[in-house]
Amino acid sequence: MGLAALNRLGYNAYNVPFSQLIGKDGNFNPDAQLLYQDNWKKLLFRPALRRKQP
Repeated sequence: MGLAALNRLGYNAYNVPFSQLIGKDGNFNPDAQLLYQDNWKKLLFRPALRRKQP
């Protein structure tokens, strides 16, 4: 996936611009971090308060 394809996505999920996300050597920038929590199992199975609807 090239830089042009990333720009077409329209949403950058990382804390660095698309132009700095992938280096010239093809590796991801080690300073790039996701801006959202990516542990879906934890989100799906977290305890929640249930209320009865009248």
